[in-house]
Amino acid sequence: MKYIFICLGILSHLAVQAQNMSFAPISNNTQAIAQSQEMIERAAKVKSINDVMEELYDQNQFNGVVMIIEKGEVIYQKALGWSNIEKKDTLTIDTSFRLASVSKQFTAMCIMMLYEQGKLNYDDAITQYIPELPYKNVSIRNLLNHNSGIPDYFGIGWSIQRHFPTGKLIDNNDLIKYFSDKKPGLQFKPGTRASYSNTAYAFLASIVERVSGESFADFLQKNIFKPLDMKNAFVYNTKNIETKISRDTLKTCCDTIRVSENEVKVESYFKVETHLKTVEKARAFGYQLTHPYPLGYSALDFHEFDGIAGEKSICVSATDLAKWDRGLHEYRLISEKTQSDAYRVHPVSDKKEYGYGFGWKVYTHNPKIVFHHGLYRGFRNYFERNLETQRTVIILSNRALGGRVTQIHYAIDDILANKKYKTPSASHLEKNTYLEFKKKFWIDYKN
Repeated sequence: MKYIFICLGILSHLAVQAQNMSFAPISNNTQAIAQSQEMIERAAKVKSINDVMEELYDQNQFNGVVMIIEKGEVIYQKALGWSNIEKKDTLTIDTSFRLASVSKQFTAMCIMMLYEQGKLNYDDAITQYIPELPYKNVSIRNLLNHNSGIPDYFGIGWSIQRHFPTGKLIDNNDLIKYFSDKKPGLQFKPGTRASYSNTAYAFLASIVERVSGESFADFLQKNIFKPLDMKNAFVYNTKNIETKISRDTLKTCCDTIRVSENEVKVESYFKVETHLKTVEKARAFGYQLTHPYPLGYSALDFHEFDGIAGEKSICVSATDLAKWDRGLHEYRLISEKTQSDAYRVHPVSDKKEYGYGFGWKVYTHNPKIVFHHGLYRGFRNYFERNLETQRTVIILSNRALGGRVTQIHYAIDDILANKKYKTPSASHLEKNTYLEFKKKFWIDYKN
């Protein structure tokens, strides 16, 4: 709120200045007034968005981070609630969230980078890289566009889990082994229909590994995270540890030697100690509301499928996504021509309101808006980019919210478009746990 009031004060001052500039050319006066008015209108929109988000948080309806960017400038950012309730860590804009399916755009970028390097082609059969699979007529392009016909592994999860020892952390190689052993049939002829498939993007991550000779995590770190300075980005696994290195220089002894009547030699000896300490990477934990017992937040932090990468595995912060967004706008990773493939919708789709590109969903009514939702283990995310206006909306939540994130981004979009907006109403569960939330978990962000 302090940021908003400061902005409004500055903008009011600018407007007064613009109106008093009678000595300047008329065109300059008009331009200055127009710019001031635009800034005032933006500040009013930001205040409305902030009011909505604070109301949602205060009513036990939201726990997460929101960020809005216009042409590379962050015009609004807010972190509300808990990152890790057990450790009493609060969220910040630098907290890493498990992106769930928002991860797919990063996997697609890895494939496009390898394509641009001449190491693969979109129309190559996937069996050229993963010969164990029984799908000779499925291409890399089919995987990218969700029209391969390969079943989504979440739909047959019970069968996959039974195929391996109880409690085993299943990874990409295990997934490939299951599809190689069981040979589930295609749902349709590749390219003739569309059906969203997490399996497809897990296989794409494996293709990245086999073509590059590196782990998926290392390829991302070297080619995307580090070049874009995404400091809080990593691929999730159940260990999620990193090694912190510190060095201490210690003086072990000091000898004073008299060389002559008027000369003294001092010899000092030092040693360097190197300390290696493994620490858990800072990140948000996923939660869901529970009632009647235990009241409040219940952690959802482990599943046997957490070892599978490519379709849901990437962790980043809102700050990282802002850097990713800017890197895409500036074509820092691949050429504009290659990147445009990501936003080209395949004619076959299973949805009316949007179609699939490479790792992106594209709105049918406005193909300049590309986006993706993410839903997994308590995380509910939304990432939207307007390629024309360069406006970006980021919503990251680590508390299961049903369809709430969609309702929130609708409200934000309406506010930004100067339309009448609707603040989402509380669910039955949120109302039932409100008093417990207010007593145990509520944080006062207004004072």
